Amino acid sequence: PDGQYNLGECPELRGLYVATGFNGNATSLVPTATKTLSQWIVNDGPTSDVWGVDIRRHGRFSFNDTSYLKSRAQESVKLNVETPFPRFEFSSGRNLRKSPLFFRLKNEGACFGTKTGWERVNWLTPRDTKLTFDGKEPKPTYGFGKQNWFASQREEHILTREKAIVFDLSSFGKILVQGSDALPFLQRICCNQMDAPIGKLIYTGMLNERGGFETDVTVTRLSHDSFLIVTSTAQVIHDLDWMNRHRRSDEKFSFFDVTSNYACLALMGPKSRDILSKVTDADLSNDAFPFSTSQDIGDGVRASRISYMGELGWELYVPTEIADHFFDRLRSHDPSLRFGGYYAIDSLRLEKGYRAWGGDISPDDTPLESGLGFAVNYDK
Repeated sequence: PDGQYNLGECPELRGLYVATGFNGNATSLVPTATKTLSQWIVNDGPTSDVWGVDIRRHGRFSFNDTSYLKSRAQESVKLNVETPFPRFEFSSGRNLRKSPLFFRLKNEGACFGTKTGWERVNWLTPRDTKLTFDGKEPKPTYGFGKQNWFASQREEHILTREKAIVFDLSSFGKILVQGSDALPFLQRICCNQMDAPIGKLIYTGMLNERGGFETDVTVTRLSHDSFLIVTSTAQVIHDLDWMNRHRRSDEKFSFFDVTSNYACLALMGPKSRDILSKVTDADLSNDAFPFSTSQDIGDGVRASRISYMGELGWELYVPTEIADHFFDRLRSHDPSLRFGGYYAIDSLRLEKGYRAWGGDISPDDTPLESGLGFAVNYDK
């Protein structure tokens, strides 16, 4: 679906290895792919970073939809002879998975990108501002210079730093782990200390035998034996497979993909506390709600005080069916509140020095090499 071949062991069936999807250009890579797959079989896992062709990179919904695969395959073949522009987005196989805020975002001038079948906002051009595109649906113009979304992304970046903004992070993967052995299991596969107070949010990696990042996640302790893992959009299948491979037969716990159960609205910026305080009775002060903690703030909404953008803010995990209504409540107390997109998230996190898996860190990079030694607990 992305123009690359597929390599590795199927996550649904142990012992079934695949090497498929080689087009004319990819046949030159067969010797390398053969060696890589052989090492994978012998070592029960890849021995280097092969995420770009790892079969686990695909979303379950996109990989099983034949109409999606057919349309995407036709477009991806063309890319072998076309210019690979930065920030390229596929135009085929779209609208497979949508946030509950999708139509609102579209009406507010969102330009969507796609990731593992999800429609995600890259940037927005509000139609009531000087950045309007004359009422037309905003689309990127590709090139190697400054592209047409730069002014929109800049505005979103500044709003985050100076006022407040909402990012729709609903596509982030969410995995619920619960059971009497949930804590011992997470202690074993995560490099940070997981035995934390209820409501604590922990940033951690899951490391391979080389000490490299198989994934980096945030884990919230919901109760004595229940945890919520939040991972990147593209990592859900990989992380579920990694966890399944490392659980022991005598351990009593279960884990589920609950991504679709909750929307995630990231309310970020110096004014975020003032806005959020209008829709909850929870005490949002630093003393009552410190950084890296999570609380239920009513109506089934979980607020986690953490930020990938480097500003004061909360990730709000809202039941899917009330997400649109919840945003209405936020905006009713600040009519100027608007959405931001992933391009602004990227510039904000780079400015802050936050890492991104797949770009800054990979299975070949250790926490110490990545400047993330603080996320390793050596005493547990």
